[in-house]
Amino acid sequence: MNIYLDADVLFKKRLIVFLLWLEDCGGPKLFTSETAWDEAIRNRKKRYTNFSTRDQSTYNHILNYLNSNGRIIQRQDYINSKITCGNTDAKDVHNVKAAFEIRNIDSIITFNIKDYDISHISTTLNMNTEECDHFLTTYNSTNNPIINCAINKLIAIYKNPKVTRDDVIKFLDSCGCKKLAQSLQ
Repeated sequence: MNIYLDADVLFKKRLIVFLLWLEDCGGPKLFTSETAWDEAIRNRKKRYTNFSTRDQSTYNHILNYLNSNGRIIQRQDYINSKITCGNTDAKDVHNVKAAFEIRNIDSIITFNIKDYDISHISTTLNMNTEECDHFLTTYNSTNNPIINCAINKLIAIYKNPKVTRDDVIKFLDSCGCKKLAQSLQ
């Protein structure tokens, strides 16, 4: 399974780290676009005026990982795409075009589902558009060992301060994945 991540998902650093561990455990492969990545970083810097060296380092590692595996489609590869995006909000058309040009994307994952023409994307482009929490909750219902593997890997990497399963569930909840957090308790 291949998923495309919108900027609003990329914006949440802990969620991205969790999704990378999920992929490492055999979960869906992550893809995004250069535009979505730039938007996420720009918005994060605007919101958190103290964008720390540690934040920058984490995002650089994520960027390097995704780039080294060919998972970030460059602007020139999708910006002139002729596909139609239905009534998708103008600021999110680039996501639909990028996901389509990547090929084999099963779902566009976002927190702003209302900005997408779900019906058009599904019928015309053969991709789902799902809210992040819904996607992960549904995925957990059939792939719980993979979700638990990602949680255990997160617990293992956080040494100072030490992180527990409850801490991971709390930060998933705080990242907007409330249904997933409830299903994991």
